[in-house]
Amino acid sequence: METSAGSAILKTAAAARLASATMAALSSRQKDDALLAVACALEESAELIALENQKDLEAARLKVEKDELNESLYQRLKLDKQKLLACAQGIKQIAAMKDPLGHITLARELDGGLNLYRITCPIGVVAVIFESRPEAMPQILSLCLKTGNSVVLKGGAEAEKSNRILFDTMQKAAAKAGVPAHAFALIETRADVKQLLEADGFVDLIIPRGSNDLVRFVQNNTRIPVLGHADGY
Repeated sequence: METSAGSAILKTAAAARLASATMAALSSRQKDDALLAVACALEESAELIALENQKDLEAARLKVEKDELNESLYQRLKLDKQKLLACAQGIKQIAAMKDPLGHITLARELDGGLNLYRITCPIGVVAVIFESRPEAMPQILSLCLKTGNSVVLKGGAEAEKSNRILFDTMQKAAAKAGVPAHAFALIETRADVKQLLEADGFVDLIIPRGSNDLVRFVQNNTRIPVLGHADGY
């Protein structure tokens, strides 16, 4: 029997799927305006986001002292105002890039009057699971927005407060700029991840960004296509 938590995650994924049609139809101008709005929101909220990150750092330091968290993960958790402003600048650079969609990358005549074209298009719904590094969230969300994809995000538990305020800030800014609110979703628990891995009817691609153990776990527990990596972070 499906749990209420599982049902909620499937509803979240289904909403992202529904929003993906609108995302794919957004014009280049609409996407770029939304990206600039997101960048501006990060700049305006930089101090508040940094304060929430400090709370995560304080909790993580206690775990390091108890040998429950390694020092390298702690260092990757840091997100100060300078990093946030750099993230905002990176998003502005993405907005300035040429739209990656709608380009013909292959054209071939198969027969008289029968032509084959390969054209760049959105994937649909992308789920990204990443560890530590809360600045990965603005990078991922902005790239998905530029490419017209919905995205479900799951960050590390050690960055919970940072991830939450980052997501809320960016989602609200994008929604005000005309992006469907349900195109972006944040999940927070391991139970959520388990249910997400079973949402093969709604999610088109999962990208685990972290340790080899994380990548193998995702690959071994889903029927959804996985874009993993061979080694490293």
